Amino acid sequence: MKFLPPVKAPPPEPLDMQSASALAAIIEAVIQAERIRTGNEKVDASCIGETVHKYNSTPTGKS
Repeated sequence: MKFLPPVKAPPPEPLDMQSASALAAIIEAVIQAERIRTGNEKVDASCIGETVHKYNSTPTGKS
């Protein structure tokens, strides 16, 4: 069986200030929603990962 070398992905492009600000607002909203949903002050970071993945997988980077 032949193994292929790992694929090296190009580094992600840096975010401009507007995109970074929008992403920070989305993350903060997810954290607040998770706090309300669970009733806990501390929330698990896994709730953020799925939201950010959805944001980054849209064609324009906007949801």
